[in-house]
Amino acid sequence: MTVTTRGFLLKEIPRFESLSKQEFYENYVRPQKPVILTKLTEDWPAYEKWHLNYINSLAGAKTVPLYDDRPVSHEEGFNEAHTTTLMSEYIKLLESQPTNYRIFLYNLMKEVPVLQNDFKWPNIGLRLVKQLPMLFFGGAGAKVFMHFDIDYANILHFHFHGKKKCIIFPPSESKYLYKVPHALISREDIDFDNPDFEKFPALRHAEGYICELNHGEMLYMPEGYWHYMKY
Repeated sequence: MTVTTRGFLLKEIPRFESLSKQEFYENYVRPQKPVILTKLTEDWPAYEKWHLNYINSLAGAKTVPLYDDRPVSHEEGFNEAHTTTLMSEYIKLLESQPTNYRIFLYNLMKEVPVLQNDFKWPNIGLRLVKQLPMLFFGGAGAKVFMHFDIDYANILHFHFHGKKKCIIFPPSESKYLYKVPHALISREDIDFDNPDFEKFPALRHAEGYICELNHGEMLYMPEGYWHYMKY
C-alpha cells in the first residue's frame, strides 16, 4: 500500500511472519528494499524476558549515558552523552512519564554478559558481522533525528517493549532530504512528523517507507538508508 503522509510519498513496509533465506535475499537484500519479519524472535528468550523490569533486575546498578534531542554541537562533541544516570533511575523515569532522554549505542551486552544468552544470530541468508549488538532505549515521544549510518551496513533492527514509528528513505532520496554537508544527518530543524513544506519544499518529492514496530518484530534496513525513529 502507498500512502501520502503530510506530503511525503511513503509506502508501508511489507510484513511477513517469516521468509526463507532465498526469499529474503532475492526479494529484499539484493534489490535493497526494506521488510519486516514479525515472528523471527518468538523462539528467543528475549521475546518473553526483554521488558524494563527484567533489564532493571540485571543492570539497574549500571551507569548509563543519556542523550536528548538537542541539536548536534561541536562544542559538546559528536556522540558525547548529555548526562549519565543509573539504569534503575532511567527505567523509573521511563515508567513514570514521557521523556526525550534516550540510551544510544550502549553495549549493555558487554556490561551484562548474561544478556547474550537471550538472543540468537538469525540465519536468514545475510552475512553478519558478529560483534555484540548495541542496545537502544527511548522514552515515549523520544525522537532519533533523520540520519544514515556511517558504515553503510545492512541493518537488522529488533524492537522490544512498546512501539516505535520508523520513517526511512533510500540513499536515492538524499537530494530531497536537506542533508547537512559533510555530515550524516539532515537539517535538525525539520520535524519529520509534521514537516514545513513551505520552508523545505524539496521534501514533497521524497519517496520512502513508514512502519510501526511492535514487540519482537525485526526491521531490515538496507545499506545507507536514512532513518527517523520515534519511540
